[in-house]
Amino acid sequence: MVELADSAAAKRPELRDMPDAEALPLVRELAYQEQLSLIRSTLNAFGVHFDEWFSESTLHSGGHISDAIATLREQGHVEDRDGAIWLRTTDFGDDKDRVLIKADGEPTYFAADAAYYLSKRSRGFEEKIYLLGADHHGYVGRLKAIAACAGDDPKKNIEILIGQLMSVKGAKLSKRAKNIIALDDLIQWLGTDALRYTLARYPADSPIDVDPDLLQSRTNDNPVFYVQYAHARACNAARNAEAHGVDRQTFDAALLTHQTEEELLAHLGQFPQWSPQPPSCGSPTASRDTSKGSLRPTTAGTPHAAWPRPPTRTERPIPSATSTAAYSGSTMPPCRCSTMG
Repeated sequence: MVELADSAAAKRPELRDMPDAEALPLVRELAYQEQLSLIRSTLNAFGVHFDEWFSESTLHSGGHISDAIATLREQGHVEDRDGAIWLRTTDFGDDKDRVLIKADGEPTYFAADAAYYLSKRSRGFEEKIYLLGADHHGYVGRLKAIAACAGDDPKKNIEILIGQLMSVKGAKLSKRAKNIIALDDLIQWLGTDALRYTLARYPADSPIDVDPDLLQSRTNDNPVFYVQYAHARACNAARNAEAHGVDRQTFDAALLTHQTEEELLAHLGQFPQWSPQPPSCGSPTASRDTSKGSLRPTTAGTPHAAWPRPPTRTERPIPSATSTAAYSGSTMPPCRCSTMG
């Protein structure tokens, strides 16, 4: 933060001659914008795009906290006692009531949480999804209580995910151990594709152990290399087909009669964008029971020719086998989401 403040002061030399009371707010804002720029640059390198950035400071400066308290009071769950303003979250299973405004008139962090929840709702988001750190289990009950106090259904209108920590070859990363690795360093070390695939293949609430040696290997033991290689081969097959005049728009799936082709179609049938009823292949296959999300064996289905083909999409340029193995660039699609900082 000191470095950011120095950078801000370098851009605005006149700050050095200002009284501290005047300069500090300006330095703080400039440092904040500098930090935000660095975060955006990192996320851009990581292939992640946030549709909206929401600064917590706007909750305090824009009257959102007082509006939120008024809304919650109308719902009948706010009370004044001991000189403070409380939200009776115990009405909805929280272990204790929460203070919104302290006796000295200052809002609490919880007041900002309530204001942010109601701000999301006012912007049309029916389901609010929170991703919290591994040490924030205690926030689950109070956030769900905010939803209930606001008149929402905490089972439908809010979902809270608790993310777990990442380790590198079993070594836990922590500020205390002074072995934190910045995302920029991981991107430079392992590549964007390797990191995104590693994070995407595990649930958010599952601890992740990164093996740098495996992720840098050029063998099928490395799942990222395997997927990238398969993707490159598939795109090469598509280019060869185009060169031979094969048009996917007139593709006849009934021509696929080889056992390996039937097995491939059966696997594709497990994906929701395909028909839940796979083709008759003469042998038991698997289809998705859409009512329960499970797989069931079947031999019934529609003929190959009637089976819908996968949706088309714009082909992305694929790096060569050499560059793919080295993880240069990223062939994975960007992620889109929103955040509050």
